[in-house]
Amino acid sequence: MTLWIWILYTWAKDLCLEPEFIAIPTSDGAQTCAQHLPQTGHPIILVHGISSNHNFWNLNPRYSLAVYLQKKGYDVYNIDLRGHGYATHDQKGKKQKQGWSIDDYGSDIHAIVQHIQKVHPHKKPFYIGHSLGGLAFISYMAAYGSQNIQGAVIVASPFDFRHPDPILNLAKVGADISLVPIPTPFFAYVASLFHTTPAYVDNLLWGEDTIDQKIRRELYQKIVSPMTPKELQQISKTLSLEAFSPLKKTINYQENLKNHTLPTLFLAGRADRIAPVDRVLGYYKSLGSKDKKFLILGRAYGFQVDYGHLDFALAKSAPQEVFPVIEEWIENRLLPKELPPTEE
Repeated sequence: MTLWIWILYTWAKDLCLEPEFIAIPTSDGAQTCAQHLPQTGHPIILVHGISSNHNFWNLNPRYSLAVYLQKKGYDVYNIDLRGHGYATHDQKGKKQKQGWSIDDYGSDIHAIVQHIQKVHPHKKPFYIGHSLGGLAFISYMAAYGSQNIQGAVIVASPFDFRHPDPILNLAKVGADISLVPIPTPFFAYVASLFHTTPAYVDNLLWGEDTIDQKIRRELYQKIVSPMTPKELQQISKTLSLEAFSPLKKTINYQENLKNHTLPTLFLAGRADRIAPVDRVLGYYKSLGSKDKKFLILGRAYGFQVDYGHLDFALAKSAPQEVFPVIEEWIENRLLPKELPPTEE
């Protein structure tokens, strides 16, 4: 009997059933899940990166941009994209098949925006996306436009893949041969049991001495989700074309970005080996907005450390110097615009 209870618990814990979570169906029959941190202020959408989930933005009370923004008065929707975290099952309660690409996440974002429009009919949400979350936003804008978004914060999202380094070439080989979902949560849990990982995986994910051992163990055990073959196929195609591109659609994402003028803040890490500064800069340059800002997070630019790929949410210094940068930029976009002086 105890075994059956454990099996049922293991199955149910992956469903979007927790009290603070909201199941949100998409137009193509999938389902995403939002961890809702309610407040009376402006709505904000948080989206995780590849092989990740909502815990990236809300690992624990200290390392939580979601809680930080809620305490500042914002109504926060911290998202699990389909197949990640609690969004493992579809609208009928069946396990969601791993047959989607990054393009499909645009439908997830659209469903979330529609949900928020019903709750806040007179407010447009801000969007904050890390890594793949920023790329999924490109897919969303290409399919649905950006007119329903107040502004965006793009965190460590690689876009320009010219002059690939050995890490990218290795990733392309893995993507080309992948036929089944990669069980990254299992590998991550094993990695959490050791002080360091082989092949210097830790060094790829964060900067030098930026994350302490307790947080390292917790992030490996809580944040990681599987990677799907089509996600990897799209990444492989992107590497071949030198810029982020759709898997099957004929639209040119780089050209489409020129049509979008929403206010956008870009953050890039000086020590990021997954999304180095030059790869994020291509996204910034392609966006048509006049109200856009590009920040490099590193010692040479006034920050405490050189930030790596996961450091924006999880570095020891992130709550003190990254979270306020994001919140201040959003707050400034909500302030009434100063009117020109009138002639007397």
